[in-house]
Amino acid sequence: MNDCFHQLNHFWQRGVEGVARGYQLVRRGIAWCHPWRQPYRLLLVMVALNVPKLVLVVRAPNHISSPNIAFDTWFYHDEYHILKALDKDHSLRQVVRWFYGNWVEQTPNPYYRPLTSVSLWVDYLLWRHNHRGYLLTSWFLQCLTGWLLALLVTRVVHNAACGVLTGVMFALVWLPSSRTVIHHMSARTDGLCAVWMLVALVGTLRWIDTGHRRWLLASSGAALMALWSKEMAIALPLLAALCGF
Repeated sequence: MNDCFHQLNHFWQRGVEGVARGYQLVRRGIAWCHPWRQPYRLLLVMVALNVPKLVLVVRAPNHISSPNIAFDTWFYHDEYHILKALDKDHSLRQVVRWFYGNWVEQTPNPYYRPLTSVSLWVDYLLWRHNHRGYLLTSWFLQCLTGWLLALLVTRVVHNAACGVLTGVMFALVWLPSSRTVIHHMSARTDGLCAVWMLVALVGTLRWIDTGHRRWLLASSGAALMALWSKEMAIALPLLAALCGF
């Protein structure tokens, strides 16, 4: 009986020591990539964690022959009309038109998304019909989204561990929305707008904390970029108020 008790006590002590060592490793890891003290290290971590999602870039099919609706593939009717518009006119004059008219897809219901149009225009100049180039840009926006989420959550809850965990979960959990944003060119509006909205929210909280005018100007500029990306950025004032509260 005594031997059994001593063995259980030994295993218990080793378990406690293991948990303590694991806790210390986690603390050191968080300190190494602390969202506010070492933000660029955290960005490297987010990029590394998102590397497996490059499979979505490499293996995505390229359907560019007809505007068939196939929502599980890269190419469907939105992509067809976007590429058709860029093929027809991708001059600087057309870029200027996007800032006072309909966006690049030229849908019957006009949308004001000039920054998204410019983003797709730059990709078109680089990649033409090579869809993996467009997907690579969207993948990088995913990396930035996870990084900015970590910064925002850390600032809101004043806890670096929660912030890092948020970024890690965003990178590791392959939600259908994540695959959609990467796989479809037309979803660039969402990925780009999300990045600029997060930048605006982080800047707003920094302004609240420090009172420095430069953070207010930075958040205002980011809010404008978000509005130029997609109309859902109109929710920014409410989100900023909630985060500030």
